[in-house]
Amino acid sequence: MRRFLSLLAVINLVGVVATAQKAATSSPASYSYRSIDYPGAALTQVFGINERGDVVGSYNDTDGNTHGFSLVNGRFSRIDYPGSIFTAARGINDDDVIVGAFTRADDPNGGHGYVLRGATFSQVDFPGSVHSGILGVNEAGDITGSYDLGDINTGIGYLTENGRFVSFEVPNSAPLTTGPHGINDAGFVAGFFGDSIDPNVTHAFLKFRSQFTIVDYPGATITGFFGINERGDAVGGCTCVDGRPHGILYSRGQFTFIVYPGATHTRPRAINDRGQIVGFFDVAGVTHGFVATPVRKN
Repeated sequence: MRRFLSLLAVINLVGVVATAQKAATSSPASYSYRSIDYPGAALTQVFGINERGDVVGSYNDTDGNTHGFSLVNGRFSRIDYPGSIFTAARGINDDDVIVGAFTRADDPNGGHGYVLRGATFSQVDFPGSVHSGILGVNEAGDITGSYDLGDINTGIGYLTENGRFVSFEVPNSAPLTTGPHGINDAGFVAGFFGDSIDPNVTHAFLKFRSQFTIVDYPGATITGFFGINERGDAVGGCTCVDGRPHGILYSRGQFTFIVYPGATHTRPRAINDRGQIVGFFDVAGVTHGFVATPVRKN
């Protein structure tokens, strides 16, 4: 669950709050699930959704090459950063601004962030970084992600506030293990970080300004968040007390398992204000994207 990316300035952030949570209930019947597969793809992963239900993600073609894609108004579009050998789309806002990461042929093990507005790509990296990636975007166009100074196995978090880059690590985390993935319009950031004592343990976090809230599924060795909406609902995953990975929704201190029907593993990656959840799932050895829409009770 830990991403690529590494070191530099860490601002003085204070206020760590550990929280107690209740164990999850499993409620797949609360959602209507729909699979998403890019036409002709060998696998499809969905990473972002906006309020209209437009989604973005990545897919592998039959040759194993990875491309980004969008599904807007029911129409698929392929996304490839010019000159890249790998492109993934990670987030989309209501203005259809798309963000993500790409890899160049001259640095096949690294990554860089991009912003796509209409048909125009812009490379956007954390200043001074060697590798960088954008993993989330909100309605104001503020972004969040991770960066490093050369070691892609490490990561420092960052976000932008009115266009100003801010670097951060979760206080008392293992150094260079902070991975933010989602940002909402109020500036709340969701992600995960490595435990400072046990390298096999990962915690989820929610950040607002200088305040951090640490979130763990009860008894889990790994908990991580990948998306957050305006209500503060977060989605992600855990390796729980049964030793197996599970998709989770965290809302008002309560966990709910997110289970695509018949899947061996479900990975939620984003949630919008309507409560729609996107991600990907495995079944019969194949990975598919999905969107889960809440079923409203009468």
